[in-house]
Amino acid sequence: MSISHRTNRLKLVGQPSVEQLQNGRYRLTVNCTALNTRNDWYNANKDRIFPDFGSLQSAEMSIDGLAPREGEAYADMRLTKVESGNRSMRDGGDYLVVLTYETLGSAFVQVKDDTTDYELNGLRRVTRTSIAEVGTDYAETVGSSYIDHQINSETAVRCYLASYSVDDTDSFRQVQEVYVEAGTLSETLDNVGSQKAKVIETIGTDPIAPNGYLLASQQESNFEGFQTNRFTYLKPSVLSESTDSVGSQKAITVEAFSEIPATPAGYLLASEQVSDFDGIKTNRYTFLKPSILSQSKDNVGSQLAITIEAFEEIPVAPAGYVLANTQESDYEGIKTSRYTFLKPSILSESEDEVGSQKSITIEAFSLTPDAPESYVLAGTRVSDVAGIPTSRFTFLKDEAVLSRNIQTKNGGKLILEVVEVFNGTPIADTADAVQIGNEVSDVDGIPTRRFTFAKGDGQIFISQSAGPNNIPGTTQRTIRSLGVELVPDGVLIDSQDIVRDGYIEYIRTTLDGTIEGVKTRYADVATVEVPGTVDCTTQAVSAEGVGGTIAITNSTPRRQKQVQTQVTVEITTSPPTAAPRAYDLGQISCSVTSVQVKLQSGDGSVATAVDGNTTLSQVGFQKSFASSASIQHYVGSYLTSAYSSGSVSYQSSEQPYLSAPNAISVQTAFSSASSSCTGTGATAATGYSEVGVISRTVNVVLTALDGTTYYQVVTEETL
Repeated sequence: MSISHRTNRLKLVGQPSVEQLQNGRYRLTVNCTALNTRNDWYNANKDRIFPDFGSLQSAEMSIDGLAPREGEAYADMRLTKVESGNRSMRDGGDYLVVLTYETLGSAFVQVKDDTTDYELNGLRRVTRTSIAEVGTDYAETVGSSYIDHQINSETAVRCYLASYSVDDTDSFRQVQEVYVEAGTLSETLDNVGSQKAKVIETIGTDPIAPNGYLLASQQESNFEGFQTNRFTYLKPSVLSESTDSVGSQKAITVEAFSEIPATPAGYLLASEQVSDFDGIKTNRYTFLKPSILSQSKDNVGSQLAITIEAFEEIPVAPAGYVLANTQESDYEGIKTSRYTFLKPSILSESEDEVGSQKSITIEAFSLTPDAPESYVLAGTRVSDVAGIPTSRFTFLKDEAVLSRNIQTKNGGKLILEVVEVFNGTPIADTADAVQIGNEVSDVDGIPTRRFTFAKGDGQIFISQSAGPNNIPGTTQRTIRSLGVELVPDGVLIDSQDIVRDGYIEYIRTTLDGTIEGVKTRYADVATVEVPGTVDCTTQAVSAEGVGGTIAITNSTPRRQKQVQTQVTVEITTSPPTAAPRAYDLGQISCSVTSVQVKLQSGDGSVATAVDGNTTLSQVGFQKSFASSASIQHYVGSYLTSAYSSGSVSYQSSEQPYLSAPNAISVQTAFSSASSSCTGTGATAATGYSEVGVISRTVNVVLTALDGTTYYQVVTEETL
């Protein structure tokens, strides 16, 4: 018995049949019989007999005789259908299992050619069915995705995706798409108010407005299951007219599309609003006659007020009343004016405190109240009672002291007294105090006067410290005083007068002691420079019997050394303007020009001629010349010898030649070189001295208030 009979549960019947589908797809049908025909065995093993939907044909299957050899399986061949049942007795009556596979890839492929019709107002409609394996993404978008559809050799027609449906199974994903040519699907007439509107349904394009019409609205719609656009066009027109009440008056309301309606006779435009009429954006115009819309009564303070709402009309004041206030208002969406009328009257009276005094406050409209007994008018200001402009009158008793404040400062050296008074001149409670201030003031909104009195008593502060570090031996003192100026001994270096609350505080600062003179001397060491020297001289030279001299420059450069010095620090009002300088190289410098000259001369080429028995010859000559020069500067050095020169001469070549048939002559050449050094500039240590001032600094250290300036002079000089 074959091993496969024990492991496989299905056995291949015949050979699989293959059907070629459109677009490179195939369908494979496999017929099998169960190895065990008992129902109980089949029922227990059906999960292992039937492969999973969508599984590849190349996957291992328990079918005897169907194990695919390498390269024989179809690409992307997946299981789409499984059927089972008994064959007819004519066919043997065996239990039959039929497996159907189809080509299903990772991209959608058309199942068949497109179906095309023109049932949508003559527009091309293309129905396309595509299939792919389970889970393949579908990314097209209704209204924007499109195809360029072509039948035979016609010009391609662009069609937009109008709808699609997706059929998902365990075996495959199938999509049916409907593409429609862009254009007008329908055009109808509809009523919008009293006007006829044209409604155009389109897909993939915007229609042109009919003659005399304007676009009123655009909406997404649905036409026979397709997403389309609905365009509604209207002629500029009045859509409706109605009457209504605004307050006590009749109003006319007109709904209009892109048109301004005529104003009815005797009416004015009261309001204009953006509106919506059956989904159409319109304007709503409300017309009113100039009129009184309403009249009401209310209390303002203790008085009765009359309020009138009016549209484009100024009402007549009721008898005994005065116009108190006018405001822009809004009455049921209509811009109106609100007029408030009051009788001239006292609206309220109250008592309050202003400082330490009792006051009486009266709110009045359009009249001036009498002052209460023993009181005088202290202040008037514009006020507001319930939105009505009024006047607020405040009354106080005459010459009332509203407040008094006494302060003691600086340990009792200063007493300040401030008195707020209404309509009078107060007397200070502080004995011997002097009035130092009289200002216009304000207490709780009442115009008053503020009187300030002060009593001062001399010195209130003194400080003493060592003078500045660069002026040793001095003392700095500061005195602060009230009422009298006190100045310490010494040179005045700072002065301030500070006004505080009407009195003067004097602050004076001086520097006492010996300011001018030598403050210190000490020994130090300074690094100075010594001038260098330059000597123009010659040097003997020789080589292989040739000798002479050349001009050269010997230089001893400037150098530094340290010397003992004395440093003096002094304070003066007149700093020195001149001083003898020590170790100054400013006037010492020189330069040397070196010149090189070379000359080479000798016999030149030889010309020979033969005349019979006579030989003639002529010797030429040759010369070469070269020169160069350089300049060297020596700052801080002087010349000890300003000129030198040298020279070298020698025979540089000898060349024999045939001057006659039986004679030899010699051609010779000579060379010479000369050199010189010429110095210019200082020939001595001009201006150089080892006695005098090496360095000096001058700084301002103090300027007194009288204008005197004190300088610190630091001098370093030779011992």
